[in-house]
Amino acid sequence: MAREQLRGEEVRDKGEQVAKQAGPWVERLARLGYIAKGVIYAMIGFLAFREAVGAGGVPRTRVAPFKA
Repeated sequence: MAREQLRGEEVRDKGEQVAKQAGPWVERLARLGYIAKGVIYAMIGFLAFREAVGAGGVPRTRVAPFKA
């Protein structure tokens, strides 16, 4: 049991060490990803809102697509 706990601590320490080395650029990249995700959600929300209030525009033609 003591050996397993020591092994877990070694792994945790190594993980913390690697995170500190790669920290600055990984954190910036993660923040950029969150910003991009937020922009996409905002765009979808804006388009859904426009459609809901009827600001999506008027169809150019009302002709049936399969008119014989």
